[in-house]
Amino acid sequence: PQGAGSIALNVTSGSVAQGRDTTVTVTLTRGGGYSGSVSLAAEGLPAGVTATFTPGALTGTTNTSTMSLSVGATATLGTTTFTIRASGSGVTAATRGFALTVLPPPITIVPGTTTATLAQAGVATVTLAILRPTLPGPVAMTAEGLPSGVTAAFAPSTVNDSTALLTLTASAGATLGAANVLIRGTGPASNTATASLL
Repeated sequence: PQGAGSIALNVTSGSVAQGRDTTVTVTLTRGGGYSGSVSLAAEGLPAGVTATFTPGALTGTTNTSTMSLSVGATATLGTTTFTIRASGSGVTAATRGFALTVLPPPITIVPGTTTATLAQAGVATVTLAILRPTLPGPVAMTAEGLPSGVTAAFAPSTVNDSTALLTLTASAGATLGAANVLIRGTGPASNTATASLL
């Protein structure tokens, strides 16, 4: 059969944090004058990682595709080499390995508790651990979804260390009932992390 050529990647490795996405350009070099449709697929992806190709089939003079890698929040950490395969009718398939390193997220917020009970005219505190294994720098803390009559204060409001103290204060007329409060940390390069507190 005609030679299908080979797959040439602009990079053969990359790194992505858990919960993030990235794209890679895949370039196909055709051999022997072959101009038929070539389908692209990824094989042997690590757990929690998916890959899609746009377009998924290269036809005529189209020789480039964008591979989108989506890494789940619980994807397996570490480096795994998976295979990109190009297959066409009547030609030998071509393959190329891609070494993907899955890193921890740049920022993780871990509350000391995920539930807090707050009485009207009362105060509750929650200790927050701010984990930044790959992203040094300040993290600005905010709270969203607070019920009416409840305020949130962080000490410090911008975290340069690894912990912060969240103080929730309710007025005498604060709305009764459960609320889902979203704690958000925003670090360098607009990297963010969230945690929920009921």
